[in-house]
Amino acid sequence: MALTDHDCIDGLEAFQNAARDFTPVCGVEISSRDRDSDVHMLGLFIDPTDPKLRERLGSLANAREERLLAMMARLERVGIPLQRDEIQVHCRQGTVGRPHVAMALVARGSARTIDEAFRLYLRRRMPGYVPMSGPSPVDVIGWIHDAGGVAVLAHPGLARTLEPVTAYANAGLDGIEVWHPKHGPGIQNTCLDLANRLGLVPSGGSDYHGPRVGDSQVGQEPVPLEILERLHARRPRR
Repeated sequence: MALTDHDCIDGLEAFQNAARDFTPVCGVEISSRDRDSDVHMLGLFIDPTDPKLRERLGSLANAREERLLAMMARLERVGIPLQRDEIQVHCRQGTVGRPHVAMALVARGSARTIDEAFRLYLRRRMPGYVPMSGPSPVDVIGWIHDAGGVAVLAHPGLARTLEPVTAYANAGLDGIEVWHPKHGPGIQNTCLDLANRLGLVPSGGSDYHGPRVGDSQVGQEPVPLEILERLHARRPRR
């Protein structure tokens, strides 16, 4: 099982300590930007004590704080003056993100469900949406390798185009998610073909964000054990 929180590795120590009947894989999901699109890059088998990675994630935490304040300001302009503590109560540890804002909107009564909060306020072109600033995907691939991990492109089927994947592969990308709750059979086959053509390891995951966000379940996307072994074999030598 891998834990890959967004731009945060604060939970990895507890995750490792809780591992009883499974092998823990230390990971992170790092936000990056390519032109006007968000690109999420998974780092698997990272060293959670790596000081440079912690410093880099700290800079992303600052950017997330600035984004949160901007989202709050935009929501206030449409009549929803969320307070910081209304959001923070849903994030006891780690970085605050859109799911926590969505939870606060539901608690306030501005939306019935998390999905509705995203649809009405927090998705692209909606009144509370603020794009995430961040490093380039190529830079993030380097960050992950520097921390001893392997870089896997998260949920590519949700992107508007797969064209940039070739450039990421040329920059050292190790894998690409094929099995994902929002990947139907068609996009699975497309991503699998792309992985084979570019020499990437096909990967997958549940993208589980907690019981109140979405309807995915831990382990719902079966990923062959050999995939884990192939990814592990691509770890950079340090």
